[in-house]
Amino acid sequence: MNKNIFMTDKMNCFKVAKFLSTLKLNAVSANRLSTSSQLYFMLNQTKLDYNEKSPQNSPGIKLPFSESKEAVQNTKAENISRAMSYYLEKLAERESLIKFKTEEFEIGKRHLAKMMGENLDSFTQDDINRAIEYLLPSGLFEKKARPFLKNPEDYYPKSKMAAFGRDGRPIHHLFFTGNPEFYQELTQKYLDLNKLEDAMSLIKSKIRTNQSESDTKINLTGSVWISRNELCKKLNTKIDEFSYTKFIILLEKLAQHPLSKKEQVYINQFLTPFEPIIKLNEIPSVLKDDKGRQYQEVEDYLNIISDNFSN
Repeated sequence: MNKNIFMTDKMNCFKVAKFLSTLKLNAVSANRLSTSSQLYFMLNQTKLDYNEKSPQNSPGIKLPFSESKEAVQNTKAENISRAMSYYLEKLAERESLIKFKTEEFEIGKRHLAKMMGENLDSFTQDDINRAIEYLLPSGLFEKKARPFLKNPEDYYPKSKMAAFGRDGRPIHHLFFTGNPEFYQELTQKYLDLNKLEDAMSLIKSKIRTNQSESDTKINLTGSVWISRNELCKKLNTKIDEFSYTKFIILLEKLAQHPLSKKEQVYINQFLTPFEPIIKLNEIPSVLKDDKGRQYQEVEDYLNIISDNFSN
């Protein structure tokens, strides 16, 4: 054989290595080949020996140093299943806690109705509050520190739905904000009104209308925005003071929209009727002394203010 054949054609080298292995010859011991050719023979001989011991039809045997895609997918699925199992575990713990507290509430409600001589079927939450106030009077100004008996669903935080699916991907498209429910309420309705305004502008360009702005714009007279704590309960999320201020500014901008009356039902859920601290019918009447001079007692006035603040 010609020495140049082994140096030029790799396929021929592979065939020669297979031929030498069949004749039980050692091509490396023959000093007729260069170092690169000897190394190439050694690698191909090792591969031939491995393939002879490992049939191709065996699905369980893999080549050494090969990356297993199934192992990577199994690891990812295992991590996702761990997160999902942790969420389901916490959800089951909350459900068991709510169930236990609800049973305690029903027992306490039944005993309280029996103590007050009331019918259990018609014993409402207002009756429970009045009974607690009568049986356990408290002079504490902070209402949260006073004794109460309520359904656990009213004061235990609501459980949030899983923010990811079974594949581990987030469900909400605003997941990157860290508070998707809040930012959804913050932006979506205003975008809807902008689309409606664009549609109305096209209609007005073709049809003249005598409808005034007061008929399409919401009136906020006699109403105030809900507090930050009420907004947190409504959206079931934690909101800081800066985000709350930003949310109120956006609501005011939404209420000033020319077509805001279309979203009156949505805006009203963030409004509450304005109640003055002192009502006109609660202002004490002017008193007169023996000489006919008018005067007013400051103590009664302060009592009215303190009663309004306590309520």
